[in-house]
Amino acid sequence: MANTEVDDTQVYVLFAQLEELLAESDIEASDKIEELLNLLQQTPFKSQLIKLGEVVDDYDFDDATALFYTLKNTYKEPQTAV
Repeated sequence: MANTEVDDTQVYVLFAQLEELLAESDIEASDKIEELLNLLQQTPFKSQLIKLGEVVDDYDFDDATALFYTLKNTYKEPQTAV
């Protein structure tokens, strides 16, 4: 089993940026999705991000926002070290 570490902090920063872009119906959301795809390439979230990218490319920001929240809510919560 490969140990692929994902930088959760970076993922959550991109989630926050993507959320703002989707709220503004900004096509630059597509760039953030690409960045997330690069980070989450070897994870189960890859297919959800690809679908999200397709919806954004179709300028369907309502559906994209719904898909984004589904993805964000299924992504694990960050673990904080004590």
